Amino acid sequence: MSIELPGSFPTLHGPGPPSNNIYQAHKVISDSYNNSLQLLRQDDQDPLRFHFHLDRLQNRIIPLFRALSVENVPEDWLESGAHALGKLLVALWVAIKGAEDW
Repeated sequence: MSIELPGSFPTLHGPGPPSNNIYQAHKVISDSYNNSLQLLRQDDQDPLRFHFHLDRLQNRIIPLFRALSVENVPEDWLESGAHALGKLLVALWVAIKGAEDW
């Protein structure tokens, strides 16, 4: 099963520059997304590494992203970010299943 993932986490845009808290949250989310994406593109089939990224996504990144939903960020960015994170979550689960069956 191949899941088409965006090449990077969506860029945050808005009517003006984001607050420092929003900027830092976006950076953490984006960096984590890119790290997980890089892992998925490697030939490494280590289920522990996939589990680590999945755990971080579920327990740190998604809650941080959800916290941004109450901030003044564009709804279209929230929607595209949610889709990117959801696809990443599924891709990591698929990679874990594939690595464990390998």
